[in-house]
Amino acid sequence: MSPEQVRGNPADARSDIFALGCVLYEMLTGKPAFRKPTSAETMSAILNEDPPTVSQVTPNLPPGLQRVVNRCLAKSPEQRFQHASDLAFALESLSDSSGSSVTTVNQTVPSKRWTWIATAAVLAIAIAAALILWWRQPPAVPVVQAVTQLTDDGEAKHACDNLLTDGSRIYYNQGTAFSMKIAQVAVTGGPTAIIPTRFALPNITGLTHEGSALLAFVGPFSEPALPVWTIPLPTGEPRRLGSLEAQDGSFAPDGRILFSQGKDVYIADKDGSNPRKLVSADGQIGQPSISPDNKHLSSGWFSYKPSNADRYCVA
Repeated sequence: MSPEQVRGNPADARSDIFALGCVLYEMLTGKPAFRKPTSAETMSAILNEDPPTVSQVTPNLPPGLQRVVNRCLAKSPEQRFQHASDLAFALESLSDSSGSSVTTVNQTVPSKRWTWIATAAVLAIAIAAALILWWRQPPAVPVVQAVTQLTDDGEAKHACDNLLTDGSRIYYNQGTAFSMKIAQVAVTGGPTAIIPTRFALPNITGLTHEGSALLAFVGPFSEPALPVWTIPLPTGEPRRLGSLEAQDGSFAPDGRILFSQGKDVYIADKDGSNPRKLVSADGQIGQPSISPDNKHLSSGWFSYKPSNADRYCVA
């Protein structure tokens, strides 16, 4: 941990160079640069103390290599190498000249030893630089490479509704706003099939992790909250989840019911009982979902109404 990280200040590539300097110090001396009996004392040493010089611990070290380590371990980021490439260049220069410099210091220390040390350090720098570059690189922007039509039945599909899949089938709503149906098709496309229900307006919003049931909100879209049902797959009698009424929802990875009511998100047990609020927002929340590790929530859309302004929808 660099001094700026101990202070809680922003870290950058120069913080990584400090960490690499600690690695080089231990490679050359066999001892950690700042280790103390407790974490608090170690952090204090990082901020206020310089480690014993490498030459004190390991005699006959080439002066150039010691200067490289000292510069890496400078307390101020401005006094360190500013880029990994600068450090790699310094070490490579030492590698080129290490044989002659070592033999002039002490003939008892084999020159090849320092050559190998410098070469290993250059390799470590190159690996660290590649890792830093990979870690700091922004994720690639997704690019659509191809579009495949899956259905050709002439039925109206609802573009804003959920498309749910278990890996082999895709489930979706089709029909008019006043005559909704639940349909399915293979992920590779082909004939579609209707999942029969006794509902006129079933709007599916979730699919269980194992693909055994759909979550549906039954009723017209104009209603602020709708009854919540589960529909077994491939067939079976739908089941009402207690007295739950919501505007949108999904299944949590463990099978519990995640649902939104206005600006609030709730979670309930698998049978719809014991609902409890998780979070509130400043606007209406739609399509809430939870991550596979049950640690993060996301929303497919969010609407709010600023003062003296129209309503906006944000994905």
